Amino acid sequence: MRRAVFWILRIIIAAAALANLAALFLFEYRFPQNWHLPFGRGPEQVAETELPLALLETETETETEEIQSSSGIRLDVPSAPVSYNGSGRLDLMGGVYVVNPDGTSARDVQVYTSISEGSSRREKIITYTANTPDGETLTATRLLNLGSRYTGPSINVLGNMPWCPEGEAESYAQKLISGKLIAADDGFGNDMTAQVTSSLKRYDASREEAAITLRVQNTFNDVYETEVQVPMNTTGIVFTLTSDRATCEYGVRFSALPYVDVCVDAEGNSLIDYVVREGDVDSYTPGQYHCIVYCTDANGNRSITREMTVTVEQPPEEEENY
Repeated sequence: MRRAVFWILRIIIAAAALANLAALFLFEYRFPQNWHLPFGRGPEQVAETELPLALLETETETETEEIQSSSGIRLDVPSAPVSYNGSGRLDLMGGVYVVNPDGTSARDVQVYTSISEGSSRREKIITYTANTPDGETLTATRLLNLGSRYTGPSINVLGNMPWCPEGEAESYAQKLISGKLIAADDGFGNDMTAQVTSSLKRYDASREEAAITLRVQNTFNDVYETEVQVPMNTTGIVFTLTSDRATCEYGVRFSALPYVDVCVDAEGNSLIDYVVREGDVDSYTPGQYHCIVYCTDANGNRSITREMTVTVEQPPEEEENY
């Protein structure tokens, strides 16, 4: 008898529980919005301008800096730094949103980013800026951490600097890039030679030589500059000497050719057969002599004149015969 009563009570309790659950649905019981029901959320909770689920999850998992305008529009930026090791795409916008006063995503508000110098070469500051429809500017910042692989941008010179026409220093970098005479990387080993620029630093017309600055700036706003010495004139003839001083053995005819460093025309053709020396050097009279050396091209253009000081050595002492 007791066992029968016990089973009857269990049946009554189970039936009451089922009745209560059915009542919840019959009377449209509203669950809290942050409940994740296995059968989905009701139609009254869904809107086209609703924030993405990723934003809801981000806001519950990470701290977020919230900058709000007077109209209630909010710029949300995660407080956690962005980390980048040079591989893959650099994503600065992960977890960044502009939110309307009603909590929906303000998709019509554009967020702009810029990177500036931080406390060290491997730590930068990302600035986020959003202009609201009512004319207010919202600004927030977070850190960008670059890995230990980052060395900063660099430019490597791979060959001799060719001639640069006067007034064309600004386009000189393109000439070097086309000739594969330079190589640049962003600090992670990624090539950015095409972003190298050039500018004139100084020009010595008397020597037809210029100092040109080569510059490259990477995504992280780090800059590398290097200075190169470049032959510069209007004719394109490049004529340089290894030294402006020479020695001549006693009794040996002096030639300036061994002291010629570069002697080419605008197309790179050798003009060594057209080198001219003016000024006598008496190899039988010890002392110093001054002369000038230059060359000409096929069109009769004359190169810059280079001065040389030639020292004729004393004759060797004659051996005494015994």
